[in-house]
Amino acid sequence: MAKKGQTFHTYTEEFKLNAVRSYVEGSSSYKVVADREGIRNCSQLKVWVKKWKNGGGKHSMSEKTMFRIH
Repeated sequence: MAKKGQTFHTYTEEFKLNAVRSYVEGSSSYKVVADREGIRNCSQLKVWVKKWKNGGGKHSMSEKTMFRIH
């Protein structure tokens, strides 16, 4: 549940896809990639990577359908 006064940062589909690719195609940790890409929390990147992997990978997912929720 959100705390009173909490603000949320939204990321574009393109940003998410680039961050996931950076993690999957590199050898850096979630934390390193999240820090480099400017993602507030590395667990958010983990969620995106999990969705990407569950969707079958880069060859079966379009950029528009990769992320349907924030």
